[in-house]
Amino acid sequence: MSQPEWRCPFNEETSGNDTINLPEVGSQQHRLLWTRRLSVVSGSLMVASVFQMFLGVTGLVGFLLRFIGPITISVVTSSISLSLFPIITSYAQKQWYIAFATIAFVVTFSQYLKRWKICELFPILLSVGLSWLLCFVLTVTGVFTDDPNGWGYGARTDIKTDVLTKTSWFRFPHPGQFGWPSVSIAGTCGMLAGVIASVMESIGDYYACALQSDAGKPPSHAINRGIAVEGLGCLLCGLWGAGIGTTSYSENIGAISITRVASRTVSLVAGCIFMIMGCIGKVAALFVTIPEPVLGGLFHVTLGMVLSVGLSNLQFVDMSSPRNIFVVGTSISIGQTLPNWLNANISSINTGITLLDQIINVLLGTHMFVAGMAACFLDNTVSGTREERGFTRWKKSTDILKENTDSNVYDFPFFQNFLNRFSWTSYIPVCPAFQSKKKRENATQQTHF
Repeated sequence: MSQPEWRCPFNEETSGNDTINLPEVGSQQHRLLWTRRLSVVSGSLMVASVFQMFLGVTGLVGFLLRFIGPITISVVTSSISLSLFPIITSYAQKQWYIAFATIAFVVTFSQYLKRWKICELFPILLSVGLSWLLCFVLTVTGVFTDDPNGWGYGARTDIKTDVLTKTSWFRFPHPGQFGWPSVSIAGTCGMLAGVIASVMESIGDYYACALQSDAGKPPSHAINRGIAVEGLGCLLCGLWGAGIGTTSYSENIGAISITRVASRTVSLVAGCIFMIMGCIGKVAALFVTIPEPVLGGLFHVTLGMVLSVGLSNLQFVDMSSPRNIFVVGTSISIGQTLPNWLNANISSINTGITLLDQIINVLLGTHMFVAGMAACFLDNTVSGTREERGFTRWKKSTDILKENTDSNVYDFPFFQNFLNRFSWTSYIPVCPAFQSKKKRENATQQTHF
């Protein structure tokens, strides 16, 4: 969407006496404006998701882990949040007092009052609710200006009330509800960059989640299946026109450590609740009316936590080593400066081939791709021992988790006993019976003896 032909005209600035004829919000022309863009995003996401499914189903994730270590994962995860800081600022700057109030509420409930169970379990919900209520009170009392160009107008709670009134009570999402997906090569390359970064982050999340829930060390088939299912989720998101993909969420691991609830049954129930709420249009419309400064304050905390999760992977790395300091610092700085400059100067890339220009712009304009590739290249080419790079301590930390060879935690639900009847499942990378070629050869030799 950073390409000139796909940029949102509502965000374009005019100079001098120039004007832009924009369709009325909610009109058929307006719908056509955003559905064309959403179809490209959805189609590109679907193609990229097939690649992610391929990585999981074929077991190639294990091969990639030979080159992806704690440094690369840390840089990629950190770059995800760092790249979003300008967006956070754009939300918060509309009313900094409300943004800081939201931050204060989150800090108070999650840190100082966490001895109270309700504050420990629902710090985000309580903080957003109180900040939202504060904005409502300041709106009805006339404290916030009603001038659209005045500072503080963005914190009013009556700006988007028309969305709530125009939205129907019930709406059932279905494939192609916003038009059928279309594919853009440049867009697909951008989504592939996001998929690769997502795979890197998810692998780290799987081990962290297993440690917090005491589920045992995730076997290779579980990691393969996790990546494949994430790809399947992205495929369905594109088909339904969601515009975003699905992936593991680092903050949910923190929620597990706080609540000590890691039951898959709870997750299934929560998923059902979300699906029901997704069919009630008024519920989604209600959340749209949350003032942007409230979201800006909330994102300061949540994305800050994502940044911390990314940096926490450096605990396995010898950060007293000049080599590692160079790799981490250089990768993060390149991952921020180059995409920022390129997104502001799209026309700078001019190879004479429009399609090639778009691909280069999308890839080099994606923060996590540039940072991740830089970190992966430097970490694998600059001289350094595996212990210095963090692989040794990372492996030891995962070895703390028991192997779970006799546990059914990572088995398929309902039909695992049926699958156990077939020996060919040992060749399928996503099946619990999966074994590598070397393990199968050893098992065969032991059988002969």
